[in-house]
Amino acid sequence: MSLPCRMVAERRYAGHLDPAGTLHPVPPPGRRHPPQPPVEGGPGLSTLFLVRHGQTALNAAGRFRGRLDPPLDTHGVEQTEAAARRIAPAGPVAVYASPLRRTVETAQVIAGRCGLAVAKVPDLVDVDYGAWEGLTWEEATAADPDAAAVFQNDPHAATPPGGEPVASVETRVMRTLHQLTDNEPAVVVAVTHEIPLRLVMAGLLGLPGAETWQLDVPPGSVAQLDTDHGKLRVADLPDSD
Repeated sequence: MSLPCRMVAERRYAGHLDPAGTLHPVPPPGRRHPPQPPVEGGPGLSTLFLVRHGQTALNAAGRFRGRLDPPLDTHGVEQTEAAARRIAPAGPVAVYASPLRRTVETAQVIAGRCGLAVAKVPDLVDVDYGAWEGLTWEEATAADPDAAAVFQNDPHAATPPGGEPVASVETRVMRTLHQLTDNEPAVVVAVTHEIPLRLVMAGLLGLPGAETWQLDVPPGSVAQLDTDHGKLRVADLPDSD
């Protein structure tokens, strides 16, 4: 999906996604986002491509990944190559990635097409799911139904058992994106994970808590954020070929 710069796009709904990434189709509501105020960043960056890594075996099985470190599977590599083809014509000057294997592998494909190296950025890493890592949503719900209910209905107030507060994830990722804008105008790429990408997009679009799960953020998807005098705006919602 390609949208005019600095326009907020129509929300893309493929159905209800539970927090482990399993799709439960529902009809689209046919609503539009209201214009959103910019979020303060640094002074110079003009375009930031925010990429979710390609698919892994854990994604395909609907299991929480978090700090587990699986590689991309065959389909994930194909998704990553499609993302690279989309991004390369924009001429990025830097590619950043969460230090986990799946994000580094995704970033290396993009960087290789652009003749760049990958810089690992720890604060782009996925949420620490604690005791939920490797579980399905159904297994996590059975293990701790109260924690699962908060995670689903009010994610910003949630902390997976033994894991990282979701609000902390949004804080560190947004801080990192602001740091990446503290340069002269340029095009850069940041490769991260589903939850960080959902939180950034929901925050910039002003979505309430539970609607964070309704955004369509498939593996290998690419979102575009533009800046206007250092203020982040959504130019293109996450999409994949």
